[in-house]
Parts: sequence; structure tokens; C-alpha cells
Amino acid sequence: MLLCTRVSCDSMKFNSCCTRTSSYPITTPITSCRFQRASHHCVNAVVFTSEGRHFCSYPRTPWVAIKVRALRRNGTACTF
Repeated sequence: MLLCTRVSCDSMKFNSCCTRTSSYPITTPITSCRFQRASHHCVNAVVFTSEGRHFCSYPRTPWVAIKVRALRRNGTACTF
């Protein structure tokens, strides 16, 4: 049971690509982002970097669009 819990938590973090996404807001300062397109086992995602960690976020979540626009206004455009 502990292994399953650990795997499900790690699946929301970025490894080689996002295979799952989260719609929960990131509460720590976001320093960069990139868009990931679906291919093979990877899913569409916005990958945010915060405090050296990568988070796979669901692209159609309202807070994600707001954060992407805010980063763009501050000179940090999300890359592909």
C-alpha cells in the first residue's frame, strides 16, 4: 500500500515527461514553465518549475491559464 501511495504522488511530478496531471494550484513561487504535447505515453500538460521541482498541471484548469499569462507579462514565456 505504501508503494502505491508513493507512485501516485510521484506521477504528478515531472520525470522524462508527464504521464498524469494535477489540477491543484501550486502555492510556491513559479520560476518557469513549458508546454508538453501528448505523444506515446506522455499527456498534454503545462510543466511548471518551482523551487527546483517540476509539476505537471492540467492545461485547461483556470488557474493554469492565469499563471501562464502572468509569467508572460513578467517576461517569462512558456516554451514548447
